[in-house]
Amino acid sequence: MGEGEAKSKPLTKQYVRSHALGTLAQQAELKRISGQYAVFASDEAHGASEVYEALAVAVANSGDLLEFIITLPVEKRQPNLFLAAVRHVCDSSGR
Repeated sequence: MGEGEAKSKPLTKQYVRSHALGTLAQQAELKRISGQYAVFASDEAHGASEVYEALAVAVANSGDLLEFIITLPVEKRQPNLFLAAVRHVCDSSGR
């Protein structure tokens, strides 16, 4: 091992298994959040708000946005709350 190289710990079966389960759980949660935003777009925003419908569809299809949303507390992941915050921050009309 050369100078300045960090010594890595060997991977144990338990670590690999727990990491894989964590990754699977995260993937399942990302899929659930995506579905939640898709349903919000089609069932709640459609016909009521073109802006929220378009934003919800964009979120449902964006891996980057879903990765961000999963970092929020569960009670802050609701489409109406997240989209209202986005609109508030991005609305340049002064309303």
